[in-house]
Amino acid sequence: VTTFGNGRVEVPGAPYSVMQGWYMAGPAEQYPNAGVDTKFHAYWLGDFPFDEREAMAFTSEMYTYFEAYFDHLDPAPEYRVFMRLLDTPPYGGGTALANSFMLSRGPLNDDDVYGESPKSTFVHELLHQWSGSLSGDAIGTNWFSEGLTTYFEYTLPFRAGHVSIDKYVEGLNIMSRDYYTTKARDWPISEIKKVGFGDDDIRHVPYKRGALYFADLDARLRHASDGKRGLHAFLSPVLKAREAGDVDLTTESWSQFVSDVLGGDELSLVQAVHTDGMTFFPAADSFGRCVAGERTVYERDGERFEGMRWVPVPDIAPDACFEDD
Repeated sequence: VTTFGNGRVEVPGAPYSVMQGWYMAGPAEQYPNAGVDTKFHAYWLGDFPFDEREAMAFTSEMYTYFEAYFDHLDPAPEYRVFMRLLDTPPYGGGTALANSFMLSRGPLNDDDVYGESPKSTFVHELLHQWSGSLSGDAIGTNWFSEGLTTYFEYTLPFRAGHVSIDKYVEGLNIMSRDYYTTKARDWPISEIKKVGFGDDDIRHVPYKRGALYFADLDARLRHASDGKRGLHAFLSPVLKAREAGDVDLTTESWSQFVSDVLGGDELSLVQAVHTDGMTFFPAADSFGRCVAGERTVYERDGERFEGMRWVPVPDIAPDACFEDD
């Protein structure tokens, strides 16, 4: 089986196109069973420390939700998950290619919990085909590709009813604490680039401050429209234009789209936060009306860091957290 299909398939494009997919051979298990007509498929080798079918059933449900939530990919392409369990290092990790994702891992670590599947990883990688990217340097613009994906990774499973309000808030606080207490929270992207994949704590700073930026943008859009339009409604025509080739979506053109709606100089904010590394504090209602952000002080390794934490808002039901935009 491959990213491109099962058995003998034809891959359009230049020869290099065959490098943009995963290939698996052997006694692979699959979800769903053979013959089921669906756009989502999963294949794996090895006995994972979690229920593979339950994890893939969840991921398939999220695929269906994303397909309905986003309207700029019509129809949404098929998607395939590949998983392999290795006995010896290097174990690899998670990597997305064209309409597919490979999870490669080893045995349980001391801090792993048996039976707990990496659902957030599956959601994150699945979302990449909808969030896409900006034109330009991949790392220099990953505040968009990874930041928008991370924002949706936290918010959409909650909106879909797969995550409780307590787990939603817990996840937001873990993300915030990780961002505000890392030594690289105010590093420019030029310094983060130098680290590369050598330090996940540093590498993931653009993911987290990007997510906080998009959450704040959602709040700004809602405030400007008296609650009628948020990030979801704003993104739809922008992403449709990108997919149709009507716009080259760069940092500059993205910022202009935002400025056209909100006024102000969005490019200066984007450069200050994502290029220069300004520590970012989003609006208190950035993650919906049922959650409130407040300033706090975190401690890590004997140092104190100003940051934000999130608490549930009393008397607002989780299903009323976001407008139906």
